[in-house]
Amino acid sequence: MSDFTETFVNEDTQSAESATYTELTTSSNCPSTSKRMDKLEAENLNLQTRLLTEIVTQRKISSGNRTRVLLPPKPFKNTDDIDKFESSLNNSSELCEQLEAEILNYNIADPSKFVRTILKKIFTDELATKYSWKGTNCKKCILSMTLTTTIRGAFNQKFSVDDKTFPTICGKWFQTASDRIKYYNKSVNKVNN
Repeated sequence: MSDFTETFVNEDTQSAESATYTELTTSSNCPSTSKRMDKLEAENLNLQTRLLTEIVTQRKISSGNRTRVLLPPKPFKNTDDIDKFESSLNNSSELCEQLEAEILNYNIADPSKFVRTILKKIFTDELATKYSWKGTNCKKCILSMTLTTTIRGAFNQKFSVDDKTFPTICGKWFQTASDRIKYYNKSVNKVNN
């Protein structure tokens, strides 16, 4: 904090005096100001520490000497990327735990919105059309994936709801992926016309 000089009128002598910020706050004539400043500085330090801790735990997971964010910065666009991500989760239970912890940091109170937000972080709508909850002849099964198990674990820790809620929300999200694409294309065409 840099000092500044302030000119003020001393009421006792009716003359102008100048003092630096430090002198004003530490002067024996202003004990309440000094105590308040100390308290404010302590609160500021406490808030900065809490904020830094929250940022580190919310967005980053330490892994050895590197810091990692497990959710992709942009959703995956093809099945190969999902397969690689799934393979890394299958090979490491520690990664699954870290991913679950990262997902739990999303502060969303509505169960449906929570699941949709997490799935949007991982799948583009185009990629989601290639998956379904139980799988079909032409779509891959999302139910048996380690990724789904990890998301469901975070969901169950965060929400006390019926066991059928997660599969219903997740299945519907994948089922309506093509509708979202059509809606998006329709709205883009309206803007362009």
